[in-house]
Amino acid sequence: MFPQDSKILVVEDSESLLRLIGEILNAEGYGNVHLAKDGSEAIGQLTMAAKVGEPFNLVITDITMPNLGGMELLDACRESNNLKNTPFMMITSDNSKNTVVQAVIKGVIGYIVKPIEREDFMNKMREAYERLMGSVG
Repeated sequence: MFPQDSKILVVEDSESLLRLIGEILNAEGYGNVHLAKDGSEAIGQLTMAAKVGEPFNLVITDITMPNLGGMELLDACRESNNLKNTPFMMITSDNSKNTVVQAVIKGVIGYIVKPIEREDFMNKMREAYERLMGSVG
C-alpha cells in the first residue's frame, strides 16, 4: 500500500466524486491529499510541486474531463522531464478494452471503474502500489 505520507493528487471534474475520494483517502490515513477539478489545474499543481522539490507520489485522475482530460494530462506529464515518472491511476466509467489498453501502454499503474466504493478503491490502490514496486524493484 502507498505509504500514508504519500503526496497524492486527485483530479476529477465531479465535485461530489472529488470530495468522496478525498474523504476515503483521509479516512484511510492519507493526510497529504490535494484536489484538482480538471487536468489544467492539475498540471499547474504538478509543475509547482516538482519545481519546489516536493513532487506528487501518485496522481489519481478521471479520464474524461473538460479542458484537459486524464489521458491528455498523462501525455503532458510523460513529455515533461520533471513529471515523466509520476505514477498514475485512472478513474473512468468506460472500461472498454481499447481504453484500458491505451492507459496501460502509457504506463498507468491502476484503473478504477465508477461507481467508486471504498473497499474496491483501496484494493485498487494496493494493487497499483504492488505493480509500481514490482516495476521499480
